[in-house]
Amino acid sequence: MKTLCQQNVIFLIKQLREREGYSQKRLSDELGVSAGQIGSIESLKSSHKYTLEQIWQVCRLFNVRIEDIFLSKAEQAESENMIDSLIVKIVEYEQ
Repeated sequence: MKTLCQQNVIFLIKQLREREGYSQKRLSDELGVSAGQIGSIESLKSSHKYTLEQIWQVCRLFNVRIEDIFLSKAEQAESENMIDSLIVKIVEYEQ
């Protein structure tokens, strides 16, 4: 089962994908994985998740900052040290 942090990251990437008009297949082609893998990642029933490298590719593809993937706007505004907050979220995502 995915953690809440993982679900949030995956949901946000799905929103970006849909907003930009990308199908699962088109995103899978960009990331070099199968469309089925994107479907598994987006499914709450599967334990699959994006790798950090894939998240970085998504950031470049959709021109978003990595902190926008991992941190909410409130977390970004409250953070005295954005890098530390980002690292904490990435570690949480990886667990």
